[in-house]
Amino acid sequence: MATLPGLLPLEGGMPLLLGCAVIGAVGVSGGSGETDQAIATLIAKAFAEL
Repeated sequence: MATLPGLLPLEGGMPLLLGCAVIGAVGVSGGSGETDQAIATLIAKAFAEL
């Protein structure tokens, strides 16, 4: 995946799901990759519980 032209894999993004359908995404930036990913994951989990 890291060798695809124009692709820059970074942590901090998560899809937003409604059932099994992807209906959006959340992206977090500004901290470390680990922190960005943790926050994005929390947001996606909270959305799934609505």
